[in-house]
Amino acid sequence: QVTFQFAFTDNLIGTVDYTYSNVDFTARGVMFGSWLGGWDTIDATINEHGAFTDVVVGNRAYDHEVIWQELTNTNKSLGVNLEWMLSDSLTLTFDAHNSSAAVDGGELNDSIGFTTDVKTNITHINGGANGINSFSYDTVFGAENYYATGATLRDGYKENEMDQYQLDGVWENLGDRFSFVNSVQFGVSRVDSAFVKKTNIGTFGALNPSPADYDDSLFDRTQLGGFMSAFNRTIGTSYYFDIDPYDALDAFIANNPDVIDPTDDTVCCSPGEVDTNERVNETLDSAYVQVNMETMIKDMPLDIVAGIRYEKTDIEAISYYARPTTLRWDMILGMIAIDDGSGKVDSPRYGDSTEWLPSLSMALGIT
Repeated sequence: QVTFQFAFTDNLIGTVDYTYSNVDFTARGVMFGSWLGGWDTIDATINEHGAFTDVVVGNRAYDHEVIWQELTNTNKSLGVNLEWMLSDSLTLTFDAHNSSAAVDGGELNDSIGFTTDVKTNITHINGGANGINSFSYDTVFGAENYYATGATLRDGYKENEMDQYQLDGVWENLGDRFSFVNSVQFGVSRVDSAFVKKTNIGTFGALNPSPADYDDSLFDRTQLGGFMSAFNRTIGTSYYFDIDPYDALDAFIANNPDVIDPTDDTVCCSPGEVDTNERVNETLDSAYVQVNMETMIKDMPLDIVAGIRYEKTDIEAISYYARPTTLRWDMILGMIAIDDGSGKVDSPRYGDSTEWLPSLSMALGIT
């Protein structure tokens, strides 16, 4: 951050300021467990609310999902201010400001799913209102059992940029004319803002996967140790497999070189072309005048502030999508839109508004 100030004359002062900040964020993790699908339920306890608590489900793998994310946040701000005392009674101030805030990278995690070639029973025990649930598999899984099922890669870019220009003035009544008027404030301004949000998503299913495709060294068996030990709960299956996301991605690419994302025909493995591109452009013009007055009524001071503000807003919103021609009910997804296959296009919409905002404030000093 840096600020410069310069006095051109005794009556004209200029200030320039610039601010820059940058944050690089990375994260990685592993999720593990099983979907407790009711279709393979062997035994279950149902509480008084009709919800499953303790349950034993068969035909379950010890699934893992490795997740990672990389984001860069950048903020920039440049401002210019000029203060000009035209006379003892009149001062003008001009402000110009440009600022932007950007996030580069996918908002959600990249991920690769892994499952096992061995299926078994899982017992899930409810921890109650003040506890933590536990799970236990009937089988001990090893690194040699794991293979990848699919990968999802995400990228994106989000930015909000704003340009602001404002001219303000203050006239102070130093004479006897219109003595009940103390001062007049006035100004005009324009604010231009532009917002953009793009997302790229590549989804790739593994092609005929098997554990032989993936080196056992990729899966590092790790004990849970004191995981959630404060709850005094014994986790039945007390281990998981730590997986390096970048090694996992390299292995997935090596075993699936020709897999295609069915949504946009992107070849494995990248986020592919832009899937969504939302934009909003807004211009706000405004002007105001405010008169500050003071008078007496029967020896009681009366302060009056009267003003009016004018605002005009123009908005353009643009979405990027394939225009639907048909709505269809799907048993799994519900209501879905069907397009004509011509591809995604920009679809802008426009709006505007005009406002007049008068104001009046009065204060009477009774005592």
